[in-house]
Amino acid sequence: MSNKGNHTQSRLRNFVKSNAASPVLHAHSAAPDKIESENGFLSLEPDTLLPQVLSTITRLRESSSVSDPRVALMLDDGFNVCFPSFAVRALTAWHKAFKGKVKPFFAMKCNPDERIVRALREGGDEGGNGVGFDAASRKEIMGCLGEGGEGGEKIIFANPQKNVSAIEYALRAGVNVMTFDSVQEADKIARVARAEGQRVEVVARILVPDQGSKVRLGEKFGATPSVAVDLHRHVLEAHRDVLDFVGVSFHVGSGVRDVERYSEAIEIARGVVKRVNEEGGDCWLVDIGGGFPGWGGGGMVIEDIAKCIEGSIEEMKSEGIEVIAEPGRFFVEGAFAVVCKIFSVRELRGGGREYFIAQGVEGVFKDVILCDEVFIPVPLREKGDDKFFLKGDSVPCTIRGPAGEADIVARCNLPKLQAGDWLVFNRMGAYTMSIAKAGSNFETIYV
Repeated sequence: MSNKGNHTQSRLRNFVKSNAASPVLHAHSAAPDKIESENGFLSLEPDTLLPQVLSTITRLRESSSVSDPRVALMLDDGFNVCFPSFAVRALTAWHKAFKGKVKPFFAMKCNPDERIVRALREGGDEGGNGVGFDAASRKEIMGCLGEGGEGGEKIIFANPQKNVSAIEYALRAGVNVMTFDSVQEADKIARVARAEGQRVEVVARILVPDQGSKVRLGEKFGATPSVAVDLHRHVLEAHRDVLDFVGVSFHVGSGVRDVERYSEAIEIARGVVKRVNEEGGDCWLVDIGGGFPGWGGGGMVIEDIAKCIEGSIEEMKSEGIEVIAEPGRFFVEGAFAVVCKIFSVRELRGGGREYFIAQGVEGVFKDVILCDEVFIPVPLREKGDDKFFLKGDSVPCTIRGPAGEADIVARCNLPKLQAGDWLVFNRMGAYTMSIAKAGSNFETIYV
C-alpha cells in the first residue's frame, strides 16, 4: 500500500524547497517611507499617506482627462489608492519573520487586484524568496497565472469543494495540487484526473480549534483528524493511479487573537502526518493556512506567531516535512486606502454631526457587518495650512453610506468638517474590494 517515492517528481515540493534563508528586497520594489513600524505592524502612517492622497487629488484635477466621466466620478465620490510595492515589502517582512522556512501562498480571495498579484509574482529573488498563490476558484486561478499562462506549479487549488469544470480548467492550466476533505471530493478529483491523463497531489483539509477568531471556518470545511487518515487510506486503495496524498492543511479562522491556536493546530496536523506515514504514506507537507494579521493596531503581530511556532517548524523540517501558509491580509491590508468625499453634512442636536459618503456597508465597508470591523478615517482638506491634520475640537460623528438607515460606516470623533472635505480610510486592502457588492467599487489609482 506504500505511496513512497512519488514526491521526487513534485513540482510543488521543488517550489516550496526553493526558499532561501536570507530574504532580499530589490531596489525597484522600494515602498514609501514609514511603511514598517518598530513593533512589526505594516501600515502607511497618516503623515506619509495624506500627502500622497492630496498629490493624487491634485493630479486628477490638473489632468487633461478631467472631463472623463470616470475622473469626474472620482473627484465627486472618491477612489482607492494602492501601493503595490507595499505588498513586496510585506513579502520581505514575512520571509524575515519566518526565516525563509514557511513559503507563503497568497490568498487570492483576500484581494485579487492584478497589480498586487504582479508585484508579488515578480517580488522574489533568485534565491527563491517569492510567493505562491492560493486560489479557490477558476477565476482566481486565471488571475494568478502569468501573461503567457505560466506559473501553474506555484498555485494550490485550495477549495475543498470544487466543481468538475473548475478541476478540468485547473489541470489544463498546470495546477495539479488541490485540497479536499471528503471521499466524494477525492473521487471527483480522481475521475477528472483520469480523463485528463494527469496526476494530482491532494492535501487533506482538517478541522482544528478556531474559537476566538472573528470568522470561524470549521463549520464549512475540514475533516476530523481520524477521518483525514481514513481519506488517505481511500486515496491509496481507490486512486493511487492518479492521486498522491502529500499533506494536510488547516485554518485557525480569520482574525484569530491567540497565537497558541497555531501551535495547537500544528500539533494536530503533525499527528495526522505521523499516522499517515506509519501506514505507508508519503506525507511531506503541512499547510498552516491563513488568519495572519496585517496592520495590528495593538493586537498580535506576525513576529508573535513566528516566534510561537518556530520550534515546531524546526522539528517538522528535521522530519522532512515542508511548511507553507496561505496569508492574505498580511500582504495587502496596508497596501490600500479608500478616499471618500463628504458630499453632505448634517448637524445634530447636542453638537454631533453626520457625514454622508458614497461608499457604505454594501461596498468596501462590508466587514462592518460581517466581522464587526471598525474603520476610523483621517480627515483631509484640499486647502489650508492645517489640511493634513485639521485643528479644532472634535465632535461625535456618524459616517453614513448611500443605502438605508443601517448603512453606518463608522461612529467616531472628528473635527467639524464641510461638504467637499475628504475622509481617508487606511488599511483597506483586505476583504474589501473583493467582497463588495458588484458595481459598488471605486476606481483604483496606483502609486
